[in-house]
Amino acid sequence: MMSETYDWDWVEVSDPSTKLVYYANPSTGECLWQEKPTAGSIKPPNPNGDWWELWDDKNQLPYYYHTELNLTQWNKPEEDVVSLVKIQQVRFFFYYCEWVKEGGLVLRER
Repeated sequence: MMSETYDWDWVEVSDPSTKLVYYANPSTGECLWQEKPTAGSIKPPNPNGDWWELWDDKNQLPYYYHTELNLTQWNKPEEDVVSLVKIQQVRFFFYYCEWVKEGGLVLRER
């Protein structure tokens, strides 16, 4: 897997299952769930969808997910790809956010 270089520091991510937005730094793996980053540039989501690179532990290979088409594939697409592999290594990736009326934003284990 090749290291990617980006023109931005953060990417705005909408969790596919909850549709909640968070901000991820693909270079460091850092995630911000409750606020926008105060430093660095942010890549907004593409209205036509973005390709994400994710890691499949079972096959020990990267795979690619298109956010608008809800499509996964093994071959790297020709379009720009945002690598979220480091974000997967962060513990919070394995949790999802749930808005609880009384308590606000809460992380729940998947």
